[in-house]
Amino acid sequence: MGKALSKMMSDPAMKEMMRSQQKTMINTMYGSLFKELNLSPEEKQKFSELLLDQQMKTMEAGMGLFEEGGLTSVAESVSAQQKESEEQLKALLGEERFTQYQEYQKTLGDRVQIDQLRQQMETAGTPVQEGQLGQLLALMKEERERTPPPISQDPQAAFANAEKMLSGEAMENQMAWQEEINRRVLERAATVLTPDQLKAYEQFQTQQINMQKLGLKMMKGMLGRQKSEK
Repeated sequence: MGKALSKMMSDPAMKEMMRSQQKTMINTMYGSLFKELNLSPEEKQKFSELLLDQQMKTMEAGMGLFEEGGLTSVAESVSAQQKESEEQLKALLGEERFTQYQEYQKTLGDRVQIDQLRQQMETAGTPVQEGQLGQLLALMKEERERTPPPISQDPQAAFANAEKMLSGEAMENQMAWQEEINRRVLERAATVLTPDQLKAYEQFQTQQINMQKLGLKMMKGMLGRQKSEK
């Protein structure tokens, strides 16, 4: 499995396709930040390219999970790449706008969920207004700041935390924390959403937590099989 993934990532056509997909994702994930930072067309293009390069390097480094050194090697590689990327971003944006970027990064996971929620609610016939989505995002941020996760969810620390996440106790603690955050956000969301929207949001939360559990289980299984093959 690991060798097959590595081979796919080394294929030029596959890499170009994945780069195109990641470019679309970055425009979606960082679209509002581009506006907040008031970037010039040239700055926006350069900023997008730096983010895209960073994402691709992280994905390529991730293939090292299935090679000698595993998680430790990948964490070190990603850490070095992230440091270099942040230096380039800081040089482009300047101190103040780079700080805005860092703050935005902290809520990136929630922003992705908000965008997925928007699409799902529209499909279900219970569309959510931009103002409601903004309030939901604020609720998520407040609850996470009130009770930080057992393991950091900073995207830049994902690989460094992977080994901890894949241990049974840490995984259970993280999932229990996420379920409690979801419960508190859902409770407060009753003041933001209509009854029908709230019901749809609860279903969305359940889907998300189940997907997270499945993803962690699959990753743990893949790494376990890889170790047994060595």
